[in-house]
Amino acid sequence: MDKKLLVRAPNWVGDGIMAIPALSALRAHFKDAEITLLAKPTVASIFFHHPEINRIIIYEDPGKHAGFVGFLRLALHLRKERFDMAVLFKNAFESALLATLSGIPYRIGYNTDSRGLFLTHPLKIESAPLHQREAYLHIVRQMGVAVFARPPYIILTEVEIVAARRVLESSGICAGDFVVGISPGTAKGPAKAWLPGRFSAVADSLVETYRAKILLLGGPNDLSAGAAVLREMKSQPINFIGKLSLREMIAVISLCDLCITNDSGPVHIASALQIPQVAIYGPRPPSLSFPGGPLDAMVYHAVNCSPCDFRVCPVNHHCMTGITVEEVLEKVRKVLGKVSNAQAILKIKI
Repeated sequence: MDKKLLVRAPNWVGDGIMAIPALSALRAHFKDAEITLLAKPTVASIFFHHPEINRIIIYEDPGKHAGFVGFLRLALHLRKERFDMAVLFKNAFESALLATLSGIPYRIGYNTDSRGLFLTHPLKIESAPLHQREAYLHIVRQMGVAVFARPPYIILTEVEIVAARRVLESSGICAGDFVVGISPGTAKGPAKAWLPGRFSAVADSLVETYRAKILLLGGPNDLSAGAAVLREMKSQPINFIGKLSLREMIAVISLCDLCITNDSGPVHIASALQIPQVAIYGPRPPSLSFPGGPLDAMVYHAVNCSPCDFRVCPVNHHCMTGITVEEVLEKVRKVLGKVSNAQAILKIKI
């Protein structure tokens, strides 16, 4: 192998998936290189089994890499690896400082967070915000890497898929059931979350119209959002929130016929798995992150105060309150209509 590349992954699941096309471009250009991904535990597993990377180093924070001493411990470990290049998809001061302390001679990334001094190839942020996927691709373009139109994708093993089927079977889902995954939470605060009662109304309508089996999906931080949806549902969903690892949730989503979610990680998981979905966008316009795959649909109301990065809306949250149940159901009908025939929609997966 002629070079050793270290790629610093983003910390959020959705951002990590949007970085995959840039990883694909790096692999195509550096065919014989050893490409190592440095990733936090919260995001590392989306890259498992990916052919673009040779191995993953887990940035254990919290854990042995937490705090100043842990940070130096990680830098020492990376220094021993003797990487030739660091490609920093994570836009933070610490990622550039870590690459510098690790003795990596070529360090490229955006000149944000006052970190330009620690980058050998600092890049300017574009005046017009780029889609996050394009922002990562822009970094590798500046390295002379050709970019091609390969969308993000996630690799699941047959063992993982079989295990997910067993989870659904044990929850009462049968062959031929129309399975809908609903993710009502969001990792970046309630400002990006649609109203729980409206998720409940959509779910109940899908049960009535399609005899759908509803799965509530999310991590431990989404428990309160899931509980709010449960309280207002007339039908009984299967609540997986906080009960599955990220890999297990990805495998379950791969067995869904439809997903409905806020602007959060599951939007990108469903798209990467080519599962029909409706994504609900609020404070951040879809032009910055919506995956835009052939089976991806979204609902968005542009409002005067958008875009914003508030975790909690300081006004009346009208970017979300203005989105109706019927709008989302209409998008559901349209996205299901894109699937060529009823058997493809109601495909037997179990």
